Amino acid sequence: MIERRKEIRYKKRLQLRLSTENGCTIGLTNDISREGISIRSASVQPVGTQIRIELTTPDNEKVVLGGTVQWGIRLSPILMRHGKKGGMGIKISNFVSGEGAYQKILESCEEQTEKEVSA
Repeated sequence: MIERRKEIRYKKRLQLRLSTENGCTIGLTNDISREGISIRSASVQPVGTQIRIELTTPDNEKVVLGGTVQWGIRLSPILMRHGKKGGMGIKISNFVSGEGAYQKILESCEEQTEKEVSA
């Protein structure tokens, strides 16, 4: 598979709440970047769905953002518990609140990556 992402993605697990016009569910981030988030969730929305994401940073700051589903892999919760990866890729379109807190998470991930590379 050809990698089409332009931004570096960082592995980061954060619990989040997903909202669409059809309801809410919870999930976890697989990885994050400046432009998008990969979400692990048994509830997968169709490509093109507008979504609202609320997450809490490790510093207990709240981030609320809007985005669009770019891809989805639907799996049963049982398969996901056994390590299979299902979920969605979200392209960030806007920040409602907490953009600075999200940027701090990315900077922390960048610093950690630099430390690992130089070690």
